[in-house]
Amino acid sequence: MRHRRTLIILGCVLIPAAVYFGQFESTSVCTTCGEAQSTREFQIPFTRFTYFATRSRSATPLSAAINRAGLVPATHSHQWLFANGGGNGIMCALGSGRHVRDTANFPAVATFVTATVTYRGQSAAQPWLAALLDPNRTSDFSPAISSTAPLGGCPTQAVYDRWRRDVGEVLDVLAQALPP
Repeated sequence: MRHRRTLIILGCVLIPAAVYFGQFESTSVCTTCGEAQSTREFQIPFTRFTYFATRSRSATPLSAAINRAGLVPATHSHQWLFANGGGNGIMCALGSGRHVRDTANFPAVATFVTATVTYRGQSAAQPWLAALLDPNRTSDFSPAISSTAPLGGCPTQAVYDRWRRDVGEVLDVLAQALPP
C-alpha cells in the first residue's frame, strides 16, 4: 500500500514535469509562398521521440502579397524549411529558413512584390520572388529591397515610376543576379 502511494505521488510529479520539459517549439517557413508555421512537439524528455505535435500556420506580409497577386496557386504543396526552435534540452536550434522567414516578415518586401506585380506583371515579379524565397540568396536581396521600398506603397503608376527612377541603380545591380 505504501509503495503504491509513493508511485502515485511520483507519477503525479514526473508526468507533468515530463510534459513541460519535453516540449520542442519551432518555426518554419514555406519557400514557395512565404507562409509561416509554428510547431510544438511533445517529446519524451531528452529524446527525439515525439508522441504528440500541434502545428499552426500564419500569413506573413509577403505570403499575403503573394496570395493577393495570385503568384502561387492557393492549393500548392508547402515546402517547409526549418527556421529556428528550442526546448527539450536544446537551447537554440537555427536553420537556414530563418533568413527566408525574416524576409517574409518585412512589410517593405511585400510592398515591393505587390508594386512589381501591379505595374510590371506577374512574370516580372517571379524571378524576384524566387530569389527572395531562396535561403541561399535572400540575404543578398532582402536588405536592399526592404531599405528602398516606399513605406506607403505605390498607389499609382507615377509613384512607382518615380521610386524605380530613384532606386534604379540598386535594383539594376540586384536584377543582374536574378535567376533566369
